[in-house]
Amino acid sequence: MRAVFRLLAAIVLLAGAAMPALAADGGDGCDHYITALPIEVSSPGTWCLASDLASDPADKDSIWGVWVRADDVTIDCRGHLMDGTGTQYPGRSAVLSMGGDGQHDRTVVRNCRLRGYTEGVSLEGNGHRVEGLLATDILITGIAIFGNRAVVRGNRIIETGGQGIAVWGSGDVLDNVIRGFVNYKHSDAAEGIVMQSSTSGTVKGNRIVLAQSGVEPPRVGSGIKLNSAADVVVRDNVIISTEPGRSLDCNYYVGSSANHVIDNVGIGVAPVPDNCGSAINNRIYP
Repeated sequence: MRAVFRLLAAIVLLAGAAMPALAADGGDGCDHYITALPIEVSSPGTWCLASDLASDPADKDSIWGVWVRADDVTIDCRGHLMDGTGTQYPGRSAVLSMGGDGQHDRTVVRNCRLRGYTEGVSLEGNGHRVEGLLATDILITGIAIFGNRAVVRGNRIIETGGQGIAVWGSGDVLDNVIRGFVNYKHSDAAEGIVMQSSTSGTVKGNRIVLAQSGVEPPRVGSGIKLNSAADVVVRDNVIISTEPGRSLDCNYYVGSSANHVIDNVGIGVAPVPDNCGSAINNRIYP
């Protein structure tokens, strides 16, 4: 049975690897170039990585690679790497948009390769988009967004210490691949996608493999977690677990509208619990 799980997990990863990165708009599409880390971005426009860049492990004061401090900022890595290896201090993010100067809205992060940070992308505010990201060896959370109208689409998150994608608010989480959870030094269990305090949104077309390593004994993970969420549509996702796992984990939903769980496939996971809302045509193979 484990051999079957490994084969299915490999198929999921290959499917994710085939997803194209999103191209920049017209010409090179860049208003400014980022040539070193850390950097504070205080004006709108498209800021592009000029090359692969690394954060300095000796710099323990800067908790970001790129700190976004304005509305309407696009960070386009154009396929380049932001390397945080050796910099996994508390709060260290590759791209950060939160902090002492208040929230900022409509940040776009795209076409980035991120490695070795505590968190990959951490954004506070409304209307954010994260697209075409490859995040590996992230200590806690690959992508975290605190706000409404978020779009997290077409990303690959490989090996985190707790959560793949977390949205605290409303938003759409679409066509992402999340695989591998290690150590859990800062998390109770593996969680592929978390929708927290969401009043609307769609979780669709994601492929999640709850493959645990460095965790003894293995803990029960969740492919998708709905926590205090209402009117969220969870549809056409594939969840595979090589250890004990849940397809969905639902604490409770708020308001008068339940969530809708439709046409999902789960392998090696428990059935969809009754408190997740309406469940239709889900295929679960424990």
